[in-house]
Amino acid sequence: MRWIFYGALTIAIAVVAAFAMMPVEFVMHAAQKCDPLILYSSAEGTVWRGEVRGIRYGAQAVGDARISTRALALLTGSLTSEFELSGNAVTGRGVMSLTPGGRLSLKDVRMAGTTRELISIQSEIRELNGEFRLDIVDAVIRDRECMKAEGRIWTNLLTRMESRWQWRGPELEGPISCQEGDVVLSLAGQNAAGEEVEGRLEVGLDATGRFQANVSNSQPETAQALILLGFLSEGRDRFVYQHAIPG
Repeated sequence: MRWIFYGALTIAIAVVAAFAMMPVEFVMHAAQKCDPLILYSSAEGTVWRGEVRGIRYGAQAVGDARISTRALALLTGSLTSEFELSGNAVTGRGVMSLTPGGRLSLKDVRMAGTTRELISIQSEIRELNGEFRLDIVDAVIRDRECMKAEGRIWTNLLTRMESRWQWRGPELEGPISCQEGDVVLSLAGQNAAGEEVEGRLEVGLDATGRFQANVSNSQPETAQALILLGFLSEGRDRFVYQHAIPG
């Protein structure tokens, strides 16, 4: 019976080795089946170790990625790869898994970037060049819908407004979740003057969505800055901003 074991092991190793030498485009084609908005300019190397250039999500440029596959995961029927992103819009790393059923999962993702390259937000806000960090502990995408998401997001975008609009907002942070197939980012913070800001971004995997922000306990001198940013007054010390994506 020992020869059966060794024979099966030899076949498994041969299959994994053959699979690992397939072009890295195989990974990208599998990812595009999960989400057609994932685009790229070129791919070089193998599934074992390759590089993908000019990655975009819809119209949003992301950058380049190095991909290396975990060989043992192939024995379970999933394609699990570690990736490292580099580019003007975002940098980061994490683990991506693809299954034959079209399930895409992300784990231990750490990403950072600036708002200057994010084309989906208002140009006046984008030019503030605020920083953001996105940490995804676990996320699952299937049939172009967000099924599960756990993580945190942080940005200092509002602190950059002081030089232009004479208002310094707070740093914002909050959880990442899924709701009805959309990715939801909930942010909140309070500045030194006691002004409270809450924001909520709901975006689908078709790159459309909506953003709403509320400022409460606003000071009189803050009103002018908020109005210039497109906020609408809702009472004496409350302002609301809404933006459609794309918009």
